[in-house]
Amino acid sequence: KEPSVLRSRRAMRRAQALLALLLTPVLALLLTAALTPLPPELAEGRAPSTGALLRDRHGVILRELRADDGARARWISLDEVGDRLPRALIAAEDRRFYSHPGVDPLAIVRAAGQSLFHRRIVSGASTLTQQLARNLVKRPRTLRGKWSEAALALRIEHSLSKREILEQYLNRVSFGPGLRGVEVASRFYFDKPPRDLSLAEAAALAGIPRGPSVYDPR
Repeated sequence: KEPSVLRSRRAMRRAQALLALLLTPVLALLLTAALTPLPPELAEGRAPSTGALLRDRHGVILRELRADDGARARWISLDEVGDRLPRALIAAEDRRFYSHPGVDPLAIVRAAGQSLFHRRIVSGASTLTQQLARNLVKRPRTLRGKWSEAALALRIEHSLSKREILEQYLNRVSFGPGLRGVEVASRFYFDKPPRDLSLAEAAALAGIPRGPSVYDPR
């Protein structure tokens, strides 16, 4: 029989090899993140182009000016949004938003397991930070593109607070054709500011970014 000491050494070598196999991509991703520059929009605090409303002296809207890209867009602070819409968005898109570092390993394992079981993509694993990264820097939906997106998400998380990330996301994401940000989306769909949305209305808006043309409330 094989001596117990020899079996223990082989088991230890296998464990070390497995650990190295698991840690190598993690360390490589961290190195990529460290070498990834922060997008100028975030590094310089540059807000996206926004529109404006022209009103008469009685407050009646005379004309709406759109952003440079033709979208309806108006920046709003996270405090002005209220708490219902951010909570609904996190519940729908990224339940561990406040605990992960930009990439959610549990979501990746879950999505991979579902894909293997169903032999098709059932759910995604992108965090809100990854979606913000995708919005700022367009990349192909390839393995290399997802890798770069994850690295940028880690870089964003290292540079911004969770509140800042959430505010950037809420103001930059698309909520339908020609609608950018929660302020214009809330007024377009429900004719009220985000703070006044009911829980059902907040839930309806929270589902739109996943597929703006598919989940249009209209």
